Amino acid sequence: MKYFDVRPFLGAAKPREMMNYFEDYTYFAPNADNMISLARHLPPESFTHFAKWVSQNMTS
Repeated sequence: MKYFDVRPFLGAAKPREMMNYFEDYTYFAPNADNMISLARHLPPESFTHFAKWVSQNMTS
């Protein structure tokens, strides 16, 4: 993560290490392909746009 290298501050190494980890392994950790595949199958249909959800679920 270049931001922490360009603008160093006390403790910048820790967030940089964390961002590098996420970049290398995703948020699901190493060998995440199975979890990502499962997550893609969670919604039974396609996602609903917020405006459509509001019109269907909010009363005036």
